[in-house]
Amino acid sequence: MKINNLKRGLTMPILALGLVFLLGSCSVKYASVTNNPVGSKQGVNRAGKFFNPDIDYTQYRAAKNGGIQNIGVVQVTDSFFRMETVVYGD
Repeated sequence: MKINNLKRGLTMPILALGLVFLLGSCSVKYASVTNNPVGSKQGVNRAGKFFNPDIDYTQYRAAKNGGIQNIGVVQVTDSFFRMETVVYGD
């Protein structure tokens, strides 16, 4: 009887910890750095991963959204539910 209570007592914290890691995971990386200046404009493109077969989180789309011709820095943020691309330049 004590073993069943122990298993039941450990199940919820383990599931909660797994849920926190699953939903809280996020990575930010600078995908591209060029010799161009960082500039004053910023273009952002966000795309959800689920229920969207045609995800477009490209640098081109982000630059187009910000009206950027010369890209200086590209930042890509990847989380469990969405992708975000931020482009800085002129």
